[in-house]
Amino acid sequence: MKSDTSDGGAERETVPYDVALVSCQDYSADALEEALSEAARAAGMPDPRGLRVLVKPNLLKGAAPERAVATHPEFLRAAIRILKAKGAASVMVGDSPAWQGSAAAAR
Repeated sequence: MKSDTSDGGAERETVPYDVALVSCQDYSADALEEALSEAARAAGMPDPRGLRVLVKPNLLKGAAPERAVATHPEFLRAAIRILKAKGAASVMVGDSPAWQGSAAAAR
């Protein structure tokens, strides 16, 4: 761990994680789970066993998945399946949509 004071505030510990970019040709469950699993390995995803995990999708507003306005529902489902398969105690989904209330954006 290293410390960070870049925001001008008090020193806090940060954990350096890598970012991974993986190609996925479609939104099928198998393709997404394969791509997300590869990205998680490449980025050094922490072990979620026994933890409560919050997944924060981008729910800008309610729109058909094909319009790419928000996180694709199949992507979100695949992420949840992977976290559960890796032993997360619970997986919650939460966001604060920019243009609509949560119920409308989640449609």
